[in-house]
Amino acid sequence: KVANEGESLESLEFQDQVLSRLNRVEPELAVPAAVPTLAGENIIYVEFEGTPHLVRLVTWLEGSVAAETPKSYQLLTSLGTYLAKVDKALEGLEPIGEHPPLLWDLQNAAALRHDVEFIQDLEKRASIESVLDNFENFLSPKLTLLPKAVIHNDANDWNVLVDPRNEQEIAGLIDFGDLVHSYRICELAVALPYFLFGQDDILTAARAMVSGYHGIYPLSDDELQLLWGLIQVRLATTIVVGEKRASLESENAYHLVSLEPAWELLGRIQAMNADVSYFAFRAACGMEPSPFAYLIRLWLRSNEAENNRSSLFDYNLETVSKVALNFGAGSHDLGDAEAQKTTASFTDQLFTRIANQDAKVGIGFYGEDRVVYRGDQFTEHAAKGERRSIHTGIDVFDTAGTPVYAPFDGMVVSVANNEEWLDYGPTIILRHATGADDCEFFTLYGHLALESLEGLEPGQKISSGDRIAWLGNYPVNGDWPPHLHFQIMTSLLGLVGNFPGVAPKSQWDVWSSICIDPNLIMNIPEDFFIR
Repeated sequence: KVANEGESLESLEFQDQVLSRLNRVEPELAVPAAVPTLAGENIIYVEFEGTPHLVRLVTWLEGSVAAETPKSYQLLTSLGTYLAKVDKALEGLEPIGEHPPLLWDLQNAAALRHDVEFIQDLEKRASIESVLDNFENFLSPKLTLLPKAVIHNDANDWNVLVDPRNEQEIAGLIDFGDLVHSYRICELAVALPYFLFGQDDILTAARAMVSGYHGIYPLSDDELQLLWGLIQVRLATTIVVGEKRASLESENAYHLVSLEPAWELLGRIQAMNADVSYFAFRAACGMEPSPFAYLIRLWLRSNEAENNRSSLFDYNLETVSKVALNFGAGSHDLGDAEAQKTTASFTDQLFTRIANQDAKVGIGFYGEDRVVYRGDQFTEHAAKGERRSIHTGIDVFDTAGTPVYAPFDGMVVSVANNEEWLDYGPTIILRHATGADDCEFFTLYGHLALESLEGLEPGQKISSGDRIAWLGNYPVNGDWPPHLHFQIMTSLLGLVGNFPGVAPKSQWDVWSSICIDPNLIMNIPEDFFIR
C-alpha cells in the first residue's frame, strides 16, 4: 500500500495499531495484517520520481466484494454483527498523535455548508441544506451525549468482503484509511447507505443491519433516535463532495452519474417519517417500538381509566347489537363489482347487511388487511410496490348525524378537514394524560360531519362525555359509507391535522405499537373479533 504524499506517518501507525489489535482480539474477523520488512519495520519510505512516499505491506484477504454480491437481509445482519465485533474489539483505543479533521467524519458535517453552492439544482440544494439544518439544530447537540470510539468509518460495499462459498456471510473488511475517533453510531450510519442502494424495502433492510449490530454490541435508545438523520448526513457528504468534484472536473461525467443512487436514496428517506424509522430501529433491537406504548396500554386497563371512561356513542358498544364487517380480499361484505361502483351503492350494500342481521351498527376490525384503499395517499415510501393496507383503527358504521362523545378528559390537538378523496374528511384529534410524566396518548375521530369542526379549536379543554362530533355522510366524509374511524396513537410522529389510518404490512409490528388496539377504550367483547 503506497500512501499519497499528504498522508502522515502517525495516521499509518494508527492503522497498524488498529489492525494489530483486531488480529489479536478478534482473529476470526479477517482483517489485513501488517507484514514487516526484514529489518522489522512495518512502514518505510520509498522514493517515487523524487517524492518520498510511505509504503506498507499487508496480507491479502480472500473474498468477493459486496458491491458485486446480492445484498440480502441475511447478509446485512451478518455485516451488522461483523461491524459490532470490530467496534467492540477497539473499545477503549485512543488515536495516536494529532489528526486533522476529516470531512468524511460525520461529526464534522457542518463544514459541508461551504460547498453546497456547487449543487446547481436549487431544489436539490435545498434538500441538502435541510439535512445540514437538522444536523446543526438537532443531531449535533445530542451527539455530544453519546459514546465515542475508534470506528472503521468506511464500510462501503467495495471495502466489505463476502464469502464466495456462502454469500450470506461476511468474509472480511479492508481499507482502514478513514479511521476516526468519532461517535460509535456513525459506524452504522456510514455503512448503511451503501447497502440500502437498490433495496426495494429500505427500512426492513436497515433493520436487519441494526439488529445484527445490537445483538453483539447493544445500542442505546439515544443512538437509535439519531441514526436515521445520520444516514442522511452521510448521503449529503457523498453528494456534496461528488457535486464539487463534478463542478471542478466538468469533463468527467462519471462524478454525476455515480451520485444518482445517493440522490434517489436520499429522496426516499426524506419522504419517510423519522420517528417511524426510529421506532423501527427500536423494534430491530427487541424493544417496544413506541417508547410509551406499554405504559399507555397499562393505564387504559387500569381502574383509574375505567372509572373515568365515557362511551363514544349514546349506546354501549359492549352490549349494542352489532355485526362484523370484513373488508379483506374476497369478502362478501364488499359486494360485487356493481355494488362497488359508487359510494351510494357500497353504502346500501353495507347497511343492508347490518339490517339483515338485526344489528344497530357494523364494526370494521383493527389490524385487518384491506383491499379498499385505492388513493395515491396509501402508497408506502419505505418499500417500492407496497401500499398501506392494514387498518389501524376500529370502524363503527352507523347513520350520518349520529353524535360522538369524548371517552376521557382531554385537549383538542387539531381540527382539520382532510378533503382528499378517500381521506378522513373532517377530523378531530384529542390529547389525553395518563398521570405519568410525559406519558400521554391521542385519539383520532375521522369521517365526521363538517359541522363537527365548528366551535372546536386547538388547546380547547374537553371533558369525558362531552359531545365532540357527528358522523358525516359521503362525499364530505372522504367519500366513504357513514362511519366513525376511531384510533389511539401513542405518538403523533410530528404530524399535524392528519394521521395515517392504514399501515404497511411490512412494518405492522411497528405500527401496532404506534396505533395500539382501540378496543382498549371501546370495550367490545373480545370474542366478537374471532372469525
